[in-house]
Amino acid sequence: MKRISIFLTHKKTLIVTLLLTDVLFFTLSDPSHMAVTVMSIGWLLIAASTYLFFSFGSKLFKLAGLVKDERRIRIISLSSFMYLLLILQAVGQLSLRDIAALIPLLIIGYFYLRRVKAQKFPFDT
Repeated sequence: MKRISIFLTHKKTLIVTLLLTDVLFFTLSDPSHMAVTVMSIGWLLIAASTYLFFSFGSKLFKLAGLVKDERRIRIISLSSFMYLLLILQAVGQLSLRDIAALIPLLIIGYFYLRRVKAQKFPFDT
C-alpha cells in the first residue's frame, strides 16, 4: 500500500509540474512570432500532460478488471483522441466532420495496438 501511495504522489507531482510548465510556456509566448520548433515543444508538453492526466485517472479509478497492458492501450487511445482534438481546435479546424473522421482512425489504431501488444511500448503506467 505504501508503494502505491508513493507512486501516486510522484505522479501527482509530475502532473502538476507539467501543467505549470504548460501554463508558463503558453502564457509567456506569442505563437504568431514563435519558431515552429519552439511551438512543437509546446505541443509535446501538452501531449505528455494529457497522457499523464489519463494515466493518473486510470490509476485513481482503477479501470476495473483491466490488465496493465489493456489499460495502457486505452490510455494511449484516449489521450491521442484528446490531443488531436486540442490540435484541431487550436488551428481552427475542429468540426463535426473532423471528429467523425478521427473516430474511425482511432478505433483502427486501438485495435492495432491491441494486436501488437502494449509490451513494446516504453511507457509505464
